[in-house]
Amino acid sequence: MKAILEFDLPDEQEEFDVANNAWKFKSVLSELDSKLRSILKYEQDSHTIEELDFCQKIRDFMHDEIRERNIDIY
Repeated sequence: MKAILEFDLPDEQEEFDVANNAWKFKSVLSELDSKLRSILKYEQDSHTIEELDFCQKIRDFMHDEIRERNIDIY
C-alpha cells in the first residue's frame, strides 16, 4: 500500500512543512513526556512540590490531548 500526499506549492507551503516535519513534532512530544516522567520519578528531591505538581499537570494535559486526538507518540 502506498499513500501519496500532494500539495500545491507555494500556496500550500505551510501545510507541506507540517506534514513533512510531523515526525519531528512527534519526537519532541515523546522527549517532553520522557523528561517530565523522569523529573516526577527520579528527580523529586531536586524540585519543589509546586514544580512537581506543575510537571504532573503538564503531563496530564498532554496525555489527555494526545488520547483525545487518538495520536501515538511512541
